[in-house]
Amino acid sequence: MQDQPAEPTLDPENLRANLRRIFDSGVNQTRIAKAAGLHRVHVARILAGSIENPGISAVASLAGALQIPLETLLQADPPDADLRISPKTFPIAIDKTVTHRVQ
Repeated sequence: MQDQPAEPTLDPENLRANLRRIFDSGVNQTRIAKAAGLHRVHVARILAGSIENPGISAVASLAGALQIPLETLLQADPPDADLRISPKTFPIAIDKTVTHRVQ
């Protein structure tokens, strides 16, 4: 019998750190949550650490919405390039803040 590939280990600290890096780079948290089929509050609670074990299915959904490998999202200190979300790949995820002046 062949060994099955090991499941990625869900380390909440790595997950939070990587999600913070992604969202701090301008990726819209609400849009990603929606694309992942999660409520934005659920994602915010994962980031805040109030959900210690978000479950592998929620994390896999986030990875899919971000279009990055699950293993990358869970690894300790991946290179910035591995966490970069391209506007061409996923244009709705990038925040393009527009300010309007009201007179």
